[in-house]
Amino acid sequence: MIFLASFHLARDGPQIIPPLASLSGFAPVFGTTVYAFMCHHSLPGLITPMRRKSGLMLGLVFVYLLVVSFYLAISVSGSFAFRNVFDVYSLEFLNNAIGFRVPDIIIGYFLAFFPVFTLTTNFPIVATTLCNNLYVLLELIGDLSSNVSEERERLLNDDSIVDNVPIPVIRASHSASASVRWLILFFVLFIPMVISLSTDNVLLLSALTGSYPGVGVQFVIPCLLIIGARRYATEILEFNVPDSSSSPFKSFIWPWAIFIWSLFTVIMVTLNLCELR
Repeated sequence: MIFLASFHLARDGPQIIPPLASLSGFAPVFGTTVYAFMCHHSLPGLITPMRRKSGLMLGLVFVYLLVVSFYLAISVSGSFAFRNVFDVYSLEFLNNAIGFRVPDIIIGYFLAFFPVFTLTTNFPIVATTLCNNLYVLLELIGDLSSNVSEERERLLNDDSIVDNVPIPVIRASHSASASVRWLILFFVLFIPMVISLSTDNVLLLSALTGSYPGVGVQFVIPCLLIIGARRYATEILEFNVPDSSSSPFKSFIWPWAIFIWSLFTVIMVTLNLCELR
């Protein structure tokens, strides 16, 4: 896409000179950028198996700079090469094909269907992860096995209790477990299907998913985990994180600064949605 947009720009010249800054696009850019940088969800799977993490920070900086470079190249080339850009950027190359030759048509349709290919491969993985997380969450909330295990430990440690006292064990039936899994799977598949059939405003969807759930998943929950882990390490384990594994953002100010930034982004996107209505 970068090459084709650059080819259009070199052949036809800039179709439009976009403004240097636009206040009308200030609010939706937050949700879009948060949604765009959700690629970080695969980093734990790559970092955890690594034994030596000494040069990890420099590598992550390089990866994020590379991602920013690609985003800037795509956005800048498309902003100058096309007058009216679709919300789904790859559709632009179907309407602005270089020619009517077979390779051009194949490339145009491939780029047009590129979001379909990515969603087809990513959605089953994301849906499976969401189903498993919701199922575990429901087990943590509604299951009585934790209470039973605590009761078992208390009874075993109590000398006044006779050894042959039966301990009740509560087990969830297989049918109930299967029905809960099917119900979770139904909602995970049904809600995206209803949203996709109700609107085709991709910019609105990206702003919503990036601003509300995206901010929660990418900013709020990790900051809560960091605050809880640091408190647990200092109060329970009674040791701090080693300097070799510490982050440059180890100051207590950073989580609260991210909380303020998250609140600011949500307010900006909400005001933009109210303005659109």
